[in-house]
Amino acid sequence: MKTKEKLICSSCGRALTEENAKEFDGLIMCKSCFNTNTIMCDCCGNRIWSKDVQGDDNISLCNRCYDNYYTNCEGCNRIIHNDDACYENDDSEY
Repeated sequence: MKTKEKLICSSCGRALTEENAKEFDGLIMCKSCFNTNTIMCDCCGNRIWSKDVQGDDNISLCNRCYDNYYTNCEGCNRIIHNDDACYENDDSEY
């Protein structure tokens, strides 16, 4: 008879059932810790650690998406898409 491996949340230490277990980055977590400790990038949809979010209250970004598609406004420090950025020597009219 095969015994089931006991699942423990790597974040809170709670015993888990298979239905309540979520795997991320090689770690097993309960759904609550998974939802607290990870977030989806609003640009590409990849799940990332909450502590690694490049973003603000309006947008959550992974490092790759921030580096490739976003910047910070020098005036207000708000995160904006590169297509919406205006530069001092930009001749286009808005």
